[in-house]
Amino acid sequence: MKNRVIAMLILIAALTGCGDSFVKVESDRVSLKKEYLAVLASVQDEDSAKAAVPKIEAIAAKMDELEKRVKALGEPTEADMKQMMESMKDADTGPEMPILKEHSRIANNRALRNILAPAMNKINE
Repeated sequence: MKNRVIAMLILIAALTGCGDSFVKVESDRVSLKKEYLAVLASVQDEDSAKAAVPKIEAIAAKMDELEKRVKALGEPTEADMKQMMESMKDADTGPEMPILKEHSRIANNRALRNILAPAMNKINE
């Protein structure tokens, strides 16, 4: 019985296209960037900066996993590129500019910068 359930799950996954794709990776990347932005925006003092460190480190680890997924996918085909462009057509511009604003705000506060810099550098590695 257990083997039948596993076989059915594999079949459903195959039929519904549950495999990884460049579009899924990009969507996950944007979600992680938004999560990162929320963590940075929550930092207002030294206590909140200290609380943010493990959250930022967890996001950095997830970003590393995204990089592994991209490498596992190999080079995108022309069809992959077209699909990515199509999926990004209606997407917002992303959280990059607000992240830069938060980075600047934190960089201008020595206490926050000293607490967060090691974790934030992991995001940029």
